[in-house]
Amino acid sequence: MVNLTKGWTLLLSAACMATLLLGLAVVWVSIERTNLVYGLRKMEHKMTELESHTSKLLVERDNLVSPYRLRQLAAEYGLAPAATGQIRRLEVRGE
Repeated sequence: MVNLTKGWTLLLSAACMATLLLGLAVVWVSIERTNLVYGLRKMEHKMTELESHTSKLLVERDNLVSPYRLRQLAAEYGLAPAATGQIRRLEVRGE
């Protein structure tokens, strides 16, 4: 009878230990999942910011190289299209 009680005690202790370990594993996995979700949301937010910044930079670049603006700047600095004879072509020797 003592051996039977000792066996049940060991079995119950092992079952409690296994339950505790499995519970801790579930909690740990849940915490890791939550951390991953926070990291993913942070990256999504950063990506949205970068896409917004990229689109603003593209608009600014298009503004800066627009033909209308370049004509205005050329007139402001006294630039005009090259006249005949102002362009020289150089011959490359070697290569």
